[in-house]
Amino acid sequence: MSESSRVLGFRGLFYVFFLILLGWIAPNIVLDGAPFRESQIFLIASIITLGQLLSLFVPLSTSSLLGLFFCDAALFTVLVRVSGGSASPFLVLFPILSALGPIIFRGKLSFAIIGAGVFFSGLAMGWGLGVVGVWVAILAVGALSFYLSRLLQRTDFALVRSETARRRLENLQKVILANIPSGLVSIDSEGRVIQVNQVGSRILGVREEAVLHRPISDLVPGLNLEAAHTHPGLERSREVVDYMNSQGHLLKLGFSLARLKDPEDQSIIGTLFVFQDLTHVLKMEDDLRMSEKLAAIGKLAAGIAHEIRNPLAGISGSAQLLAGSAGLHSEDKQLLNIIQRESTRLDALITEFLEYVRPQKLDLKSLDLLEVTRQCFESLNVNSKWVQLGCELSLSAPDSPVRIQGEPNKITQVLLNFILNSGQAGAKRVEVFVTPNGILEVRDDGSGITPANRKRLFEPFFTTKDKGTGLGLAVSYKVLEAMGARIEVESPAPDFCEKGGSIFRISFLGSEKS
Repeated sequence: MSESSRVLGFRGLFYVFFLILLGWIAPNIVLDGAPFRESQIFLIASIITLGQLLSLFVPLSTSSLLGLFFCDAALFTVLVRVSGGSASPFLVLFPILSALGPIIFRGKLSFAIIGAGVFFSGLAMGWGLGVVGVWVAILAVGALSFYLSRLLQRTDFALVRSETARRRLENLQKVILANIPSGLVSIDSEGRVIQVNQVGSRILGVREEAVLHRPISDLVPGLNLEAAHTHPGLERSREVVDYMNSQGHLLKLGFSLARLKDPEDQSIIGTLFVFQDLTHVLKMEDDLRMSEKLAAIGKLAAGIAHEIRNPLAGISGSAQLLAGSAGLHSEDKQLLNIIQRESTRLDALITEFLEYVRPQKLDLKSLDLLEVTRQCFESLNVNSKWVQLGCELSLSAPDSPVRIQGEPNKITQVLLNFILNSGQAGAKRVEVFVTPNGILEVRDDGSGITPANRKRLFEPFFTTKDKGTGLGLAVSYKVLEAMGARIEVESPAPDFCEKGGSIFRISFLGSEKS
């Protein structure tokens, strides 16, 4: 609604109210010396009110509105003159008009309305001393209205500036929250979520409106807010909590908690939960620690292996010479055979270990991962160790070739190692899964791998089997690392079997779908 429409509406309501009031008090009005009776004056007022109501439907400019107020002053003059002049009860309309001028108009226009009130009141009453009191009332009311109008104007201006500043701060807060690289959740004193920024919604995989006013324990079950309230040091440290998102992926959230205090009474009004997704960072740190550990072990063990191999060759050669001597008892020959057999086994173990610590020199080339997997299955069908296990083996793969960068013999060695390990770990069913984007998974329904064993899984000489050497998985890890492939272990595997189970997931370098 425009300013002129509001002014016209206000004038229309004023005249309607004036007409109703006049009709109510008309029988009690004393009209000394008035040339018209009450009914005639009421008729004149009704005609004036009807004319003012008709002006509501005419669009007017500011100057036209000013003209209407001059018409008001002229109409008030008519009412005063027909109702007794200086004795008219309608003289009060001129101070009312001077009060409305500064409220509706600004600056010089308001002075024009006050001046019109003074002029037309003189016309209505005559230019004698009796009009001076009315002039004083008009000027006093007009001055007071002008002062109040300016005060109201300054208050409105200050309010507009305050509202503008508030909106700017609110927009700035939204921009800051939207651009913070960390997730941020504001929690009230009762532990309920009151705000989540965009990064936090993306990391947690939820919409802000879906978690508002819900307990933070429903969103992140492992989060302990009480610790932040009772232990102030925690708000400066970074902890890690497990979070299962809506896609079923387990995330590692690095977080810190900060208490929100009232600056006046220092009472706790809430908690700020700041977090980041550290899943990949922690995985890289684990991989780096594993690589550093294996490199140190390999460097130390390489020298030890060479030092053991030289005397071992002397022991084995001496045993062979002694075994060929005449006059040996059967027990002596049996002991010498044990020395030769165990020396041969130890030499094979050292050879395997040297293969682990020796830098891998691979000739990577583009190959079909699906074809390598099928050839590995053919080898397993005639492998006596695998046949004796009686384990069910299946392949899930796309129809088209899956191109990756790698060395066929090494991939076959790794795949055979993983499948045999699954069968020897008690699995009854093993499935090899190949994806079009070059990811190979070996899934089994065995008893699973404990978290403690999972951390040491690829360390040399670590094994849970009675007769294992603990080098198979360590060598496989080194081979995959040399090919630039990434390996992940998931256990248990609820998507594959009801209880336990393991998944070895290998992502190869330079994979592409043919």
